Amino acid sequence: GAGVPYLARILARTKYPKIRKRIDNQLNAAALTAGITRADLDEATVPTHDLDRDGKRRIEFANGSATLVASGGQAGVVWANADGETVKSPTKAMKEEKDRIKEVRAEVKELQADLSIQPQRLQKLYLQDRAWPAELWRERYLEQPLLRGFVQRLIWLVEREGHAPVPAMPDATGDGLCALSGEPLALEGATIRLWHPMHSDVATIQTWRDRLEQLEITQPFAQGWREVYALTEAERQTAIYSNRWAAHILKQSQAMALARANGWTVTARMWVDQPNDEPWHLHLPEHNLVAEYWVEGAGGDDPETSESLAYLYVNTDRVTFKRAPEGAVDSAQGPGKLGDADRLPSVGVLPITI
Repeated sequence: GAGVPYLARILARTKYPKIRKRIDNQLNAAALTAGITRADLDEATVPTHDLDRDGKRRIEFANGSATLVASGGQAGVVWANADGETVKSPTKAMKEEKDRIKEVRAEVKELQADLSIQPQRLQKLYLQDRAWPAELWRERYLEQPLLRGFVQRLIWLVEREGHAPVPAMPDATGDGLCALSGEPLALEGATIRLWHPMHSDVATIQTWRDRLEQLEITQPFAQGWREVYALTEAERQTAIYSNRWAAHILKQSQAMALARANGWTVTARMWVDQPNDEPWHLHLPEHNLVAEYWVEGAGGDDPETSESLAYLYVNTDRVTFKRAPEGAVDSAQGPGKLGDADRLPSVGVLPITI
């Protein structure tokens, strides 16, 4: 239904766990009703705003035109006078159509809102481990006008039975994919997925980074330079937890905002005499896992706090993983709602693509 894209947009922007849970439930119900997976629902309902293949839509005025443009993840409008010449803003004659001007500006705002949530959704493809037959990928990504500008700046992995997977990027025409050597790849019968640096060796990763810099491509999110964490001997020794991200001091408000933007459920550390030591956690339903990040208020007996007595700074501690029951649903009440199974050894969890 038409409301699904709007719910998806709100879900991407809201920080409140209870609201996120309610919207998630509605979207899951919509997918169930449609007989498709939630991931398919998210892809099928990305709006087009009636843009053409190049991310443009012309809106006619009596004495000129306005062209909506989606480029580089940004929405804009190009105004033209009655002679078709580009102008910085609507002409005096065009401004007489006040309602039309309002419609254009509202369209730009809506377009920008939908563009702004796509990088976050695209990154979730890693956790979902999504892969598509080439033709479906072409339809939903390469030819999708809202996504096309993002797709052309990302590296994709072409998999074909009996052949080694090949990292590739859209070619100059935007009609297909070409390998690092520049060789066009045949996509018929192939499977496409989003490339991650852990799919390649160090030399290949560096060559792709050089190519991106040479082409002056700014990716919609860190992909070519995405971090890869190999299991260390220390983590093998501690087994059920990792201290890799421990012993850091963070600004609590910034850390919480960043965590929430990436799907974590977090609670503020308060300088009050009540329990508030529940770990921040990320539910990974596709893998039946819960990642936990332990933090505590920083400052000892005389900490810096806000007026509400929230710690301004927190100390970070260990990261652990738990097995979540299949079908478990996250909640604002914390990881206990996901089951209290034994923590898993890191060696049994990694590598996980995030």
